This record gives sequence, C-alpha cells and structure tokens, in this order.
Amino acid sequence: VIARHLKDHGYEVVVVLATSERYSADLLAQIEQFRKKEGAVFQFPDASSAAGESFETLSSEDLQTILTGSSVIVDALLGTG
Repeated sequence: VIARHLKDHGYEVVVVLATSERYSADLLAQIEQFRKKEGAVFQFPDASSAAGESFETLSSEDLQTILTGSSVIVDALLGTG
C-alpha cells in the first residue's frame, strides 16, 4: 500500500519481495495495482518461488545498489494492507 501511495505522489519506488513459499492474496492484489502504475517489483534472494508467481530476481549486488541509493527504506516484511 505505501509503495503505491508513494508512487502516486511522484516518488521513485522499488519493491523487493522476500522469496516465499506462499504470497497472500492481499499482497498479490497490492502488487498487481502497483504494477499497473509501472512500479518495479523484484524478488530476493535470487531463488525460484514456490508460490507460482513470477517476479524478476535481484542479486546481492543489485540489492546493495538499490539500498545504498535509497533515501528511504520501508520495512514491510510482516503484513500488508
């Protein structure tokens, strides 16, 4: 939700998902809305998800580049909505 709101207000936003066996329906709905706004969504670590979803993966180096170039980092690991 916060990623979508920030994107709506003109911020450059990158979403990095932790690889999971299962993503909640709420998360997938939010990701779908975010992608419609041309939001960037990646998965880390670089591993296939058993959730059946397809996300571009990030290497450790790519993640480090994103994090060091970020002004704000939002930890939303626990929960969506």
